[in-house]
Amino acid sequence: MTYKLIPATEQDLGFLLKLRKLSMQQHLHTAGIFLDDEEHLKRIQVHFEHVHLILIDEQAVGMLKYWQTDNEIKIAQLQLMPSTQGKGLGKAILQDIMQQANELNLPVRLSVLKENPAKHLYYRLGFEQESEDQYEYYLCKPVLKHSVN
Repeated sequence: MTYKLIPATEQDLGFLLKLRKLSMQQHLHTAGIFLDDEEHLKRIQVHFEHVHLILIDEQAVGMLKYWQTDNEIKIAQLQLMPSTQGKGLGKAILQDIMQQANELNLPVRLSVLKENPAKHLYYRLGFEQESEDQYEYYLCKPVLKHSVN
């Protein structure tokens, strides 16, 4: 699936709020987490400099918040509009990030709400649980071991 990432701007906050509520609110409620719009916006704005809109045919269909450090690639949020979920887009994005991580010899880390079915995709892609808290699993895709001939 062909997609493009572009940096989000303050003008995208309305879309990002709508996206967050459509893609996350059900999972948050199931976990017993109830946020108002102001609290959702606060979470969107954490590490806002790392937020990218996901575009298909120049149409925003999701967001990816991620960054690289010396020790890892961190995926803080990956959210897709419900109409684009289950069609391979999330998998394609994750595989691209994992390829980048392998080239840099870095693990990929993320967390997922325990009630979010996206966790099954992460496990299928080779993420392993490192820890958990009341609400989330903390997952890592380890660095691939390169064989030496």
